[in-house]
Amino acid sequence: MNNSSTGIHGYWMQHIHSFYVIVRFVFALADALTTAIVTVYLLGKGLSFTEIGAVWSVLLFFSTVLDFPTGNFADIYGRKLAFVIGVISIGLGNFIYGIGRILWVFFIAAFFVGFGGAQISGSLTSWIVDEQIKADKQDVVSKIFGDGAAVASVGGIIGGIFIGIFFTGPLELLYFLSATLFILTGVFVFVSIPDNYGQPTGRWISLPKEVISHYIHSASLIILSVTLVLMFACFTVYLFVWQPLALQLGIQKGDLGYFYAIFMAGSAAGAFGMGRISKKTGEIVTLASCFLFSITGFLTISLNLGIIGLTFGLIQFSLGYGGFIPVLYAYMNVFIPSSIRASTSSLIGTIGTGGIIILQVTMGAFIEFRGLMAASMCAIAFGFMAILALFLLSRRTQDQKRPEDAS
Repeated sequence: MNNSSTGIHGYWMQHIHSFYVIVRFVFALADALTTAIVTVYLLGKGLSFTEIGAVWSVLLFFSTVLDFPTGNFADIYGRKLAFVIGVISIGLGNFIYGIGRILWVFFIAAFFVGFGGAQISGSLTSWIVDEQIKADKQDVVSKIFGDGAAVASVGGIIGGIFIGIFFTGPLELLYFLSATLFILTGVFVFVSIPDNYGQPTGRWISLPKEVISHYIHSASLIILSVTLVLMFACFTVYLFVWQPLALQLGIQKGDLGYFYAIFMAGSAAGAFGMGRISKKTGEIVTLASCFLFSITGFLTISLNLGIIGLTFGLIQFSLGYGGFIPVLYAYMNVFIPSSIRASTSSLIGTIGTGGIIILQVTMGAFIEFRGLMAASMCAIAFGFMAILALFLLSRRTQDQKRPEDAS
């Protein structure tokens, strides 16, 4: 058994890029099966927009509250272990979603998904970064993350097309299939790679102080956290808006998978392209460009141009969202030491999700009173705020370089 395990570990340690791509693909495929229909699924269970926002807020609350301590857990007890626990928990949560009939059951499902999201936040990416540093290949981290995000989008495309072409049964079956794929992903990761750990200067109790001290003294990480909150805010609006709009335009529920596939195709193109051009144009310019795509996407949607307008709006937003996440996570590691990488990544994830907990419920209530198009205008405002924050970061980095240039 030990020799077999060593052989499996040895193979995937020589193919880390392929390992990460496989995990991202299956994870995204499992996620697509539910994300493509989640809003209409919950509406079909009798929940209002406000109640849907409440369910999502429960998910984000536990993901936020637990994100930082689970990051500490990953650094001390193993990044692989944390990821495996997290992905299996998401699978259990989706199973509960599938059997849910009343609001409090969906709250329980949201807890499991939120707990799982907290466990996986920063764990596998930190594992990748440190293994590449050990192999003196840290210069390919951006490419690995970009390719992983692109392949994840392909997984989402396949999931969406599967729903559109083959699925005719009740939507609950999609949650059961998704749960199975998540659990199998956890098993695959558990048997495929050895664990790695951080090297914090203190124990679990002192580690948060070390991480928070580093974070609050890094203006760059703070600004990048703000932009993450604003992109998640745009994504929140996207989740609320696109599925009900599609149904209003006469799209059948089963055909929502095609639109999700279009969104994921745009995300793949964004991740593939932005991950490569960021080294030429600079990460800050690339991140700002991602928000410009988001702004134009919601502007197109708000013009009420029918199915064509909705399609092009989704493509524009997906290019921005898909490109933003891998570039941000690769760029922020420049400002994080290896010893607390998972913990700091989790802290930033905590801030990113925590910043929109109240927004989930607020936006649901806002839509009930003002409508879907007004929500799109809010997303446009979020995008402009993020571009302003990135401009401030650009000015800061330029000011830091000037003394060196002068010398």
